[in-house]
Formats: sequence, structure tokens, C-alpha cells
Amino acid sequence: MKLTNFARKGIFLVVSVAGLSFLAFSSFGAEERRITTEEEYRKLVVGKRVIADWGWVKFHSDARITGVVNGKNLTGAWIWVDRFYCRTVQIGARNLGRDCQIVLIAEDKISYIRDQGNGRKVTYQLEMK
Repeated sequence: MKLTNFARKGIFLVVSVAGLSFLAFSSFGAEERRITTEEEYRKLVVGKRVIADWGWVKFHSDARITGVVNGKNLTGAWIWVDRFYCRTVQIGARNLGRDCQIVLIAEDKISYIRDQGNGRKVTYQLEMK
């Protein structure tokens, strides 16, 4: 089948627009997806540091949480309950208590939505080691 000049230009235009659309979309990074199991959380998050401008937090395989927040030591524990990451945390002398959260991940970003997904969403940098 022989294509006319007009048809070739049309195909080139469609392919070019599709390629530009892909590049534009991919520059925004991967779409967030929810972590729904402890196994997945362990694979993607445990052993890495979550980094923010105020400090960092690390989730350990023995369910401990350690870190530094605004110069104060953070200690705590985490557990997986149903489809939620739950944690108890203390920063310095301040006990933040227990909160179960939804966890979302996209490449090197991790987000936690407090109060079983009904609270504030916070996004951090995930250390990729």
C-alpha cells in the first residue's frame, strides 16, 4: 500500500503528538499506588529512611521506628493492621500515640494519610538504597 504525502504527514503528526504526550506525562513521575500489605511495606519501605526538611525516620524489620525530628530523637513501633500501617511514636518527651494510616508510594516519594485515610496527607522523600 502506497501512502500519499498527506497521509505520511498525518501519521508523522500523530506519532509525534503521542510521543510528546508520553514524555510530558512521564516527566510528572509515576502515579501513586497504595501499599495494602505488610509484605509489600517491608519490601518497599522497611530498612530505608524517609527524609524531610525536619529530619528523617527509619522503619526497621523488627517493627521499631527511629529517627530525628527537629533535632529531637524519635522512637516508636509500627504494625500492619488490615490494610493500614499503624504506628506509635514519641518525639523527645512528646507522645503522639497511635495512628493508623494509608500509605501511598510513587518512585522515590512516599505519602501517609493519617486517621485511616481521613486525615492530613504528608509526602516525603524515600531513600532509594
